[in-house]
Amino acid sequence: MIDFMLVDTPFTFPQACVGCMSQKGPMVDTHRELRGYGHVYVCHICAKTTARLMGFAEGERLDELADAVVALGERDREIASLSKQLSDAVIALAAEQRVNEEQAETNRDLKANIDRLHTEIRHAAESTLAAVSS
Repeated sequence: MIDFMLVDTPFTFPQACVGCMSQKGPMVDTHRELRGYGHVYVCHICAKTTARLMGFAEGERLDELADAVVALGERDREIASLSKQLSDAVIALAAEQRVNEEQAETNRDLKANIDRLHTEIRHAAESTLAAVSS
């Protein structure tokens, strides 16, 4: 037996809540089929009504819990979004670090070339000065 599962959108016929025929998710997928009806889904409104009628929570408390579930879902989506942004920022930072390392290596090479040319020019100047002085 497969456990109930929360889905964003019903995808098996009749793609609607068994209680109110709403097609708006999220819904509980019961993984059950009713002969002559089809796949059984329960929307969040019917689940809340059922919970209230079964005495799982009283009116205001049930509303608070339902609001908390919505807020938790929003927070989870926000955390996922921020995690994605952080991951993207880490990747971008790593790329920037590679560019900076390449630029530092290029700068070291250029400085070495400048030092070499400076030495060559100094030797050439000293040689020319020695030749002119003699």
